[in-house]
Amino acid sequence: MAALPPAPPRVLDDGVPVFGKYSGAFGDVDLAEATLVGWPGRRARWRFKQWEHWLVVHPEVALSLAVVDVAFTRLLWVQAIDRRTGERWEHRREGFLVSARIARALHDAHTRGEGGGLTIAIHNHLAIGEHRLHVRAESRGVPAIDVDLHAACGPTVEPLSVVLPVGRGRAMYSHKVPLPVRGTVRVGERRFDFDPAVCSAVLDVHKAHYPHRTFWTWATGVGMDAAGRRVAFNLTRNVVPDDAPNENATWVDGQLGDLGPATFTTDADPWTAGTADGAVALTFSAQGERREDLNYGLVVSRFRQRFGVFTGTLQHAGEPIRLADAFGLFEDHLARW
Repeated sequence: MAALPPAPPRVLDDGVPVFGKYSGAFGDVDLAEATLVGWPGRRARWRFKQWEHWLVVHPEVALSLAVVDVAFTRLLWVQAIDRRTGERWEHRREGFLVSARIARALHDAHTRGEGGGLTIAIHNHLAIGEHRLHVRAESRGVPAIDVDLHAACGPTVEPLSVVLPVGRGRAMYSHKVPLPVRGTVRVGERRFDFDPAVCSAVLDVHKAHYPHRTFWTWATGVGMDAAGRRVAFNLTRNVVPDDAPNENATWVDGQLGDLGPATFTTDADPWTAGTADGAVALTFSAQGERREDLNYGLVVSRFRQRFGVFTGTLQHAGEPIRLADAFGLFEDHLARW
């Protein structure tokens, strides 16, 4: 497939979303300022959902962490997963008393969440080529988690940025990229040192004016191939029309590759993820599962997020690559927001 065009300076052009699939980062993510059909002014704020999510992978441990603001509530979590045993430890805070602020853009801005002994502080700083992650989490009966990591996003790394239609007069934005990561993570008494040669972080920033009913199936993973290259992928199927651009991509040592529509099977084990044209064919071996069920009457959010290992093949820029141990997440989500 042809190379993707560079991201424009802004997500909105005279108030209209610049729909498309791009390489690189937007200078200003002003999607919150879009005027929705039938939702003028402040009412549109209640349709706006945004979050920053990180998957961090070490040979022995993996982390997922997020700061989420979905207007009617706010949610923070960090979980650590022992990759050898599948055991996991999670710290989670949810509700209006939780503080959550999502970075507007990524060149020099902060995402921060705080609540009841859990602090997640992220400095997105593309201007100097890095993201900094600091987490302190304490909960009764759960090992404390401390995170001090730097993810490098230099000029050889190509993020995927998309602006996609999700309904009449509505749009979503996402920025996704796998990065080498260095630093330390402590889980209870255990310390893990992250070597950027073999450790990776996958960033996923998301902002959208979703319709009341929405869904997605999402799979992402990162690992090393036989040649020692960092290989990652993102596959999504959601409310975006089939004939629109998508969020599907591969990366090899930071180089971005385009993918077509994604296909999934989640009704029987093992779950599988791929593309309609056969460029990707992956089988997922789950080690465990994280569930989230929110029910506020008219507002419902239910998802299953499994963690584990992807094996199979993918094509990147015409080259077939075999993955044998790509750690990742596989999620099914149904929401009424």
